[in-house]
Amino acid sequence: MKWTKYLLVFLMIFLCSCNHKESLEINLENSAIIVNEQTTKEITVSTTTDIAKNTTSETTMNTTTETITVATESSDEYNQNFKAIEYVCYKLWNGYCKDSYDIFNGSQHITYNNEIDFFMDNVSKIENSTLGEITDEQDLIIKSKEVFIEILGQDFIERVEADYSVKNGVKLAIVERRTPVYAVEYYDEYDIWYIYPCMPSGKLEDGSRLDTIYECGAFLMIRGSDGKIVACRF
Repeated sequence: MKWTKYLLVFLMIFLCSCNHKESLEINLENSAIIVNEQTTKEITVSTTTDIAKNTTSETTMNTTTETITVATESSDEYNQNFKAIEYVCYKLWNGYCKDSYDIFNGSQHITYNNEIDFFMDNVSKIENSTLGEITDEQDLIIKSKEVFIEILGQDFIERVEADYSVKNGVKLAIVERRTPVYAVEYYDEYDIWYIYPCMPSGKLEDGSRLDTIYECGAFLMIRGSDGKIVACRF
């Protein structure tokens, strides 16, 4: 009986040892799974973060590149337009005012770097400054009239195109007009059209002269290829 008792004690110790080993293996496996899951999560988070950083970096780079491109194009267009307007000014008036150009707009004085910058800035007053390709002089006149009416009103065009004048309350026909209705020039070197509406001057039906006092009148300078107004004065 005594040896049976020892045998039972040995069996119990053996069973406890096996259970502990299995439990330890299970715990180790679970720990490995947990560690593995955590590592996977860390790798995923790290990868996602790297992708986000790369995406942000690429977006910033693209945005910067686009900004530089737009700025360069804008600068190039300004320089091209300036040269074209400068050329036309020399042909028409033998130059332009290169000093600071001061304009009083009715409430305040606005200073420009020069007269050409003033002409270019005036384009912002026009709602639609691209008129479409200018095919010929008549097309230029038709499209330009719409701009003059928008800014200066229908009355301005009626005075320009008038075939009569009122003298001492009497309406007299203009029998001989010295000035054209619209002075038009085209400068092929820069593909620029120039149009200047002229107030009537000439001879009236009673034999008297009609003279319009000269003033710095309205004009447009328009690129022929797309009808873009590059400079104007009103």
